[in-house]
Amino acid sequence: MDEVKITRLDIAKSYNAGSMVSAKIVVVNSGSTIVTGFEIRTLAVNNNYAFMGDKAKKEYVDQYSTDLKPGVSYDIPIGFTIPEKVSGIRPSGKYTITVSLVLNGKVVDKKVVNTEVK
Repeated sequence: MDEVKITRLDIAKSYNAGSMVSAKIVVVNSGSTIVTGFEIRTLAVNNNYAFMGDKAKKEYVDQYSTDLKPGVSYDIPIGFTIPEKVSGIRPSGKYTITVSLVLNGKVVDKKVVNTEVK
């Protein structure tokens, strides 16, 4: 049985618009079989503009073909630049970030963190 989990999500408490985000997701395979391939889905929601629906959300989907061996943890670096402006508006505000670990099309673990863009 696959027992792959997100054990940690390292992200700063705040960022500035235009700055580089350097975060890390740590996953571990605590099962007894090798897991080949997984997906990380990241959904960032600017809570200040949540009333705008999809315009306040940004989703990233990353595919990994790595073999996750039993008993081993893996660091997955995440890096991207926060834009200075989105549709002419500075993307400042408090964000809720949901990271989902997906195996064979099914979400097997999820972590939620908060950060702020100034």
